[in-house]
Amino acid sequence: MRNFTNQYFTKKERRSLFLLASLVFIGTVTMYLVYHFDKPEQYMMADLMDHALKDSIDQATQNEDHNRDFKKSSLAKTRKVQFGKFDPNVISADELMAMGVSRYASSNLEKYRKKGGKIKSKQQFFKIYGMEKYIAMLDSLIRINENQNPENANNSMSGTSHTYPTSKDTSTVREKKDNRATPIPTVKLKVIELNGADSFELESIRGIGAFLAARIIKYRNKLGGFYEIGQLEEVYGMRPQTFMEINHLVKANADLILKMKINSVDEKTLAAHPYIGRKAASILLRYKKQHGNFKSIEDFMKVRIYDDEEIQRLKWYIDFAE
Repeated sequence: MRNFTNQYFTKKERRSLFLLASLVFIGTVTMYLVYHFDKPEQYMMADLMDHALKDSIDQATQNEDHNRDFKKSSLAKTRKVQFGKFDPNVISADELMAMGVSRYASSNLEKYRKKGGKIKSKQQFFKIYGMEKYIAMLDSLIRINENQNPENANNSMSGTSHTYPTSKDTSTVREKKDNRATPIPTVKLKVIELNGADSFELESIRGIGAFLAARIIKYRNKLGGFYEIGQLEEVYGMRPQTFMEINHLVKANADLILKMKINSVDEKTLAAHPYIGRKAASILLRYKKQHGNFKSIEDFMKVRIYDDEEIQRLKWYIDFAE
């Protein structure tokens, strides 16, 4: 039997045992420190969702309270001002917005006036882009003074006068020389005649580009010419806002319209006219074949395919000559 009493560890074995004991000690200390440190608070997913929902509800409640307080404050300020009649040529955008008109529509009116436009009727005022939805509210309040200068006139809202000064108010300043007032020169706007204008002349109007000018000429050729400037609104791509900006820069000479000889024109040419069309052209020619040539607009009305308004529009384009 072997005697183990005299057994001992070699130097290499003692080193390994010391290293193992050191690792065990370090691991034990590390676990002790980790266990006694404060652990971050852990939440379940449901708890996180509840917290997020609560924060959203609190924020929405705060926003609602803020908006309600703001509306009450704005309403209180608005009620202090009583608005009466106004002239659309002199009222400011801020006053219109105070009456309930949107910033967009009020800004469009100011832009139109700054480009030289003048409101001459209620219908023209409500053609301003965005203003048509305020007809019921503003129709009875509009008072247009034809003799009033928009740049230095006073607004007559709530019995209070409002002036609209500019940095260079040349409409009211007069230079005195030898005790005599020197008249201020006026700028005359160039007005383009639609039925004789080429694309270059049309493009010279601010707001009309190359594509819109080409469409105006194309539509003019189909019609035979314009008898009034309101027909520009029938051109594809002509926005109401653009029309309001340019309608004081154009005119239409109805004498330049090229009329169709209704008693000799072929069906294809007649059908190509925007105010007639293929179906009406066929009916008109069959009627002429049965009853003879058209001699006047009264004969044309007997066909009974157009109402009075359409007849008044068509009479500019029909020549009843044999």
